Amino acid sequence: MTSTTVSKDAEVSRNLINDTLAAHQESIDAITAHGSRPRRLPATRVDRVQIQRQATLIRFLSITESFCTARLLTEIASLIPNTVSDHAAVQAMWDDSHDRATGSWNGIRDAYYSWLAVPRKTWTQLLDLTNARNAVAHGHGHLTWKQQRGNRTELEDKLSKHKITVAGTRLVLTEETIAHVAQFCRGFILELDTILKDKKAALAVAAATT
Repeated sequence: MTSTTVSKDAEVSRNLINDTLAAHQESIDAITAHGSRPRRLPATRVDRVQIQRQATLIRFLSITESFCTARLLTEIASLIPNTVSDHAAVQAMWDDSHDRATGSWNGIRDAYYSWLAVPRKTWTQLLDLTNARNAVAHGHGHLTWKQQRGNRTELEDKLSKHKITVAGTRLVLTEETIAHVAQFCRGFILELDTILKDKKAALAVAAATT
């Protein structure tokens, strides 16, 4: 049976995404209202709306990553008996998992699979979305050099699933993009939370019957 309750960590993270979305909408309203007023000085070429959308997308993924890494370390810690927690080999395994959990999204995915048997396919769409994060964080809103040299058709297909298009090398984020990413990240957190809770419940049942 699938769990229908949400853990406290998941609830907090999902609420942070909601708060971020609300703050984003207020900022967009302020930017567009300001943009409609007469200007005394020449308009700059800075696209403030795109910058705001980029910042919001980054925060959505930051919240999601924080939930994933914290939950991973909590779940791993619960698997290690207190009687062996001071063993050198166990400590080395813990340190390795900590590094994986804070190193990269691929590392997080692999650590969840190795320690908690969370299927790798769970992460596919989230990893697709991190391409946009990388373009914003490392390309200032444009595809990075590495992304430009890769398979553009495949990359643009991954981004289009998240309502993101590419004009030349520049990412184009819309309000539809932001609403979609917020919903996606909330859904991913809930999905991962449910997988972990159901696995824990199944282990408890198995232990009680042996």
